[in-house]
Amino acid sequence: RYQQAADILSQLNTAAMNEASQILTLNSLAWCKAHLGETREAVEIARGAVRRAEAGAEAPLVGLCRGTLGTALVLAGEAQEGIAPLEAAIQSNRGRPAQLACHAYYLAMANWTLGKMDEAQASLERAVTRREGVLAHEGALVVRTGTHTGRAPNDKFIVKGGASDDKIWWGKINQPISQENFERIYLRMTAYSWLLHVFLMTQ
Repeated sequence: RYQQAADILSQLNTAAMNEASQILTLNSLAWCKAHLGETREAVEIARGAVRRAEAGAEAPLVGLCRGTLGTALVLAGEAQEGIAPLEAAIQSNRGRPAQLACHAYYLAMANWTLGKMDEAQASLERAVTRREGVLAHEGALVVRTGTHTGRAPNDKFIVKGGASDDKIWWGKINQPISQENFERIYLRMTAYSWLLHVFLMTQ
C-alpha cells in the first residue's frame, strides 16, 4: 500500500494546491518512501518539506514534517541524527496525541538502536501516561483494542476498470469505485490520519 500511495502522491499536480497542501503532500510522500526502504530519497524530500514549512510559517506542519524527517533518518540507519528532529517534533506537537504517539515510537526505536534502553523505555512510557496502554511485568506495552475491532463489509469498495474486473464477485460486499474517486478519498484520508492515533504493521 505504501507503493500505491507513493505512486499516487508522485503524480499529483501540486501546482494547483495551496502551500500547506503541497507541504503535506511532500511529507506524505517522504513517509511512504521511508517505509518502502527508499530512505535516502525520503530524507531529502522530508528535509525539503521541513524547510518549506519553516519558511512559510506553517506552524502546525513544522512538527509533523520534523517527525517524518526523524523517522526517515532512523529508518535510514541514522538513529543518532534522527533523535533531534523527533524530539523537536514531540515538543512542538503537545496537544496532538496522534502525532506524539508516532514520534515517541520512532524515538524509542532510535534510542533502542543506539543501546539507550532507558531512553527507549521512557518513550514507551509516554504511551502509558496518555492511557493508551499499560506496561506488562517484563516491560512490553499492552494495549486493549476495545469493542470496535470488526470489519465493515458494507463499506468495502474496489477500483473498477482493471484486468481483474471479471474475477471479482461484484455486489453488495464488493462494490465498484472509480480510480478518480478512490484517489480523492485516499488523499483526504491520508491527510486526516495525521490527526489521529494510527498504528501500522508492515510485513
